[in-house]
Order: sequence, then C-alpha cells, then structure tokens
Amino acid sequence: MGLRLVWLAVLVAVAIVSGATTYGALAARFPRATGTPVPSIAASPSGTVTPTASPTPSPSPTPTPDATVDVTKTAVPAEFHYLVLGTGNAFRVVLLDLGARTSTDVASVRLATAPSTAAQPSLSISASADGRVVLLAVRIPERPATLFVLRPTTGESQPVLQGEIVSAVVSRDGSTFAIGRNDQDPSLTGLWVGSLGDRPPSPHRLIADDPLFAGSPPVPLAFSFDGGQLAFGLPLGDPGYQAGLVPVSTPELRVERSASGTIRVVGGEVSLLNGAAAAEFISPTQLFAWNSRTAFGGVTSTFAYDVATKQLATLYRPATEDVQIAAAAWRPGKDEYATIEQPMCCGASPTRTAWIRARDGSARKIGDAGPFAGDLWWSRDGTQLFERQGADDATGVIVDILTGRGVVVFCLRGGGPPPNPCT
Repeated sequence: MGLRLVWLAVLVAVAIVSGATTYGALAARFPRATGTPVPSIAASPSGTVTPTASPTPSPSPTPTPDATVDVTKTAVPAEFHYLVLGTGNAFRVVLLDLGARTSTDVASVRLATAPSTAAQPSLSISASADGRVVLLAVRIPERPATLFVLRPTTGESQPVLQGEIVSAVVSRDGSTFAIGRNDQDPSLTGLWVGSLGDRPPSPHRLIADDPLFAGSPPVPLAFSFDGGQLAFGLPLGDPGYQAGLVPVSTPELRVERSASGTIRVVGGEVSLLNGAAAAEFISPTQLFAWNSRTAFGGVTSTFAYDVATKQLATLYRPATEDVQIAAAAWRPGKDEYATIEQPMCCGASPTRTAWIRARDGSARKIGDAGPFAGDLWWSRDGTQLFERQGADDATGVIVDILTGRGVVVFCLRGGGPPPNPCT
C-alpha cells in the first residue's frame, strides 16, 4: 500500500510539471495581443531596479546551420566595402576594392534547401573597421537564423550561434558582437552582446524581452570606438525605433510601458534619445543618427549626442512633413554629413536628392541622386561619397555622387568580373 502511494505521488508531480511546461510553451508561442499606442518617452532612472538576470543561453559549440559558407582567402584593401548578393538558395559576399576599382567574390553561401514559402531568405553583413572580421547573419523563413563569423584574410568561416536573430553588428575591432533576438522563449528574446573570442560564445543580455511588444525586440545599431557603449533601437511600432545608448557592461535591464504609452528602461544606466533608423559613432564620444517619417508617423530628422556631456542636439528637421531620408552618413574629418532625401509621395521611383548638411544647420544641394539601392558611405579621407546604384538587371555600380562618376561595376548574379559578361 505504501509503495502505491509513493507511485501515485510521483505521477501527480509529473502531471503538474507537464501541464506547467505546456502552458508556458503555448504562452510564449501565442503572446497576448495588446493595443499599445505609439509610446512617449520618460526619463530612465539609473540603478533604481535590479531585475533578476535571465539564464545565459548555451548555444552548441558546433551549431548545425541550414547554410554552408565557404570563404576564399583574400587580402582586404584599405578602401573596401562588402556587399551580399544573390537569391533563392545561393548568395555571394563580394569585396569591393574602391581604390583599385575591382570586385572580388570573397565567400559563397548556399542554403541546405531552397525556400519553401513566398518569403525569401535575407542575409545581412557587418564588418570591423579594418574589414578583417565580418559578421554574417543568415535568416531563412521558418528556420532558426545562423550567425557566422568570416575572416577573409585567413579564409575562415565559423558558425557562432543559432536562434531567431533579427539583426547583428560587430564592434570596430572585431572582438565583440551584438544581436537582437526574437525567440519564442522569453528568456532568450532581447538585446545581447558577446565576445567572438569565446568558444562557444557566452552572450550577456543587456535588455530583456519586452512582453508588451512581442515580436519586436530591441536591435543593435552601433558600437562606440572602444566597444564599451552600444547604441540600440527600441521598437515603437510602425513609426520605427527609439534610439538609446547603454554600456555593454550593464546589468540586465528591462522595458516598462504604461497603459498610456509611456516607455522607460529600468534596472541600470541607459540614455534614451530621439527616434532613429540608423546610427554611427563619429568620434569616441559623439553619436550621429538619423530618422525618417513614414506613412504611420515618426519624424524626419538628424541628431548628434555627446556621451561625455549627455547633450543631445537636433541638427536637421525639414520644414514640411513630406520629406523622407533614405540614407545619411557623417563625413570623416569634417563637421558635416550627407543625406539622400526624397518626397513621401508619390510613385515607385521618387526623385532623390543628395545634400551636404553642416552641424550649424547650413546645407548645399549636390544634385539628383540615381536609383538608390541602400548603401551610402564616405571614403576614409572624406573626399568621395559612394552610393550603390543599379546599372541593369545583371550589373550594379558604385558611384561617387560628388562627381557623378562610376567607381566600380560588379555582377549581381555572378560571372565576369567586368568587363567580361555577367551572368
């Protein structure tokens, strides 16, 4: 009789644990819908709350990715830029030598299977300041994303971790990475940093899951020069992201949103700034960011933030609300930056205009820009402003928009390199 009672107690305990586990899994997979309005921003208290840290994920030392990446040993030139090109289940990482005006396929990426849904794979890339460390995020519909680290100068490729990775950036020295995760497991969702020197990496979560904004985790934007600060974007819904700045050594933070839409980050030191679509550090203490209004709201503007003095200065805001910024980039060695601007309405190919804008608010128009393909950056000495444009259905071109001259022609689908025919 005593033995039967023991077994009965065991069975009851197992049932309770199983039910709790099932409920937790369902709750994570089907989060509660909320009608959260576009939030306003409140000041963030420093050190007021210390939330319990979530368990550190333990990725497999040898994750089994759904893609293979083969790297060709290649020297990285001083004036370089990386592109990811391809469709279906085959992609290429292309290294542009802007000084020699050449392009080289530095890596090939092949998915294990062709996409089975209408949604296509997406690949994003982030490189260290010298181009020797490249972070490649491979996202496949209905499959976990894989984060690879590529080292072109040695021909190495290694998977770092897997999960629902929505974005990834690498530090200037190539030693540290940051990711935004959107896993069904709430203990994994959030903003993470980790060392690329660890095998396997042991990431530390900076900002925990935001349960009232399920499906939209914080995303990394840029590391400071020394890697000690991370600019990030906090989701605001359709209008985009709220920029913030956080030390990478911070204890785990969390987001709080009130019923009225007020938002704050609590648990440690953090600075919330203006809305931002992208950001870059332009000096050890200066952050530059820009934002663009959408049909759902937001504000088109640029701003600079001084980390040392904690002073934020709005640099530019159009006089009318029908102007969008497609891209912006700070000019090295100068107190000015470039913008590519376009009207909000109308047509599939709006007229894009390039501007040089100074910190003091003055501006000069460069001219009309071509069909913009998503890349805008300055040469290291600030004498050339590069823009990626489309040439035809087989080739692309990098143009110096200060002069309007083409710099490098590359093949979109392979073949060549030019002047040989592209495929």
